[in-house]
Amino acid sequence: MAAPRALPAKFYQSFLSNLARERKPSPIRGLYPLEAKPGLISLLAGKPNASTFPLTSITLTSHSPTDSGKTTQVTTEIGGKELAEGLQYGPTAGLPSMVEWVYGLQEKVHGRKKGEGWKVTIGGGSQDVIYKAVSALINPGESALVESPLYAGVLPMFQALHCDLVEVQTDASGILSSSLRKTLESWPESKPKPKVLYTVPYGCNPTGMTATIERRREVLQLAREHNLIILEGMLP
Repeated sequence: MAAPRALPAKFYQSFLSNLARERKPSPIRGLYPLEAKPGLISLLAGKPNASTFPLTSITLTSHSPTDSGKTTQVTTEIGGKELAEGLQYGPTAGLPSMVEWVYGLQEKVHGRKKGEGWKVTIGGGSQDVIYKAVSALINPGESALVESPLYAGVLPMFQALHCDLVEVQTDASGILSSSLRKTLESWPESKPKPKVLYTVPYGCNPTGMTATIERRREVLQLAREHNLIILEGMLP
């Protein structure tokens, strides 16, 4: 089955917070692509000469992901151009080679190909990316839908924006669509409806719940009916 096509970028404009609407690309980073021009010596971003970096290589050793007994180890060494790229200032979206790897992973796992109206950006861990997503979608004082019980790690993010958190009930199979529907259909007309539903559908903290495909489809259908963005904290 082919993956659903991404909606055009203009569809999401109404979901953006005032802060997100005011953001502009960095004038310095916007010129980074020009540095790839052969023979160009760039003085653009004050990048240090790679020969001055103190590290010459990094060796990482881990258990083999295919060995459940953890008796086999895998060693990877990073050096040369790869290491220099990792230690240098880079594009806002993340290390290009890593971004390309994630594009490939999304195509393999979700059937979403690069260039189909969506993009990848790399952050400094899940908490960092979730906060950036929340602040890009929700204005201070607005309401947000969250599953109950809620992963406590995201509370400070919503609290910093003085969000009105509206809890949606869950059970061992995921969000109860009946609870979500009741909340949305009984929402006061005088109050703006939430634009975002935050959920952890796989291995939810603190319950350990993993949402069934049926429940996820029910939630997706309600999101379509009520114009919601589903923000998931999950494995790729």
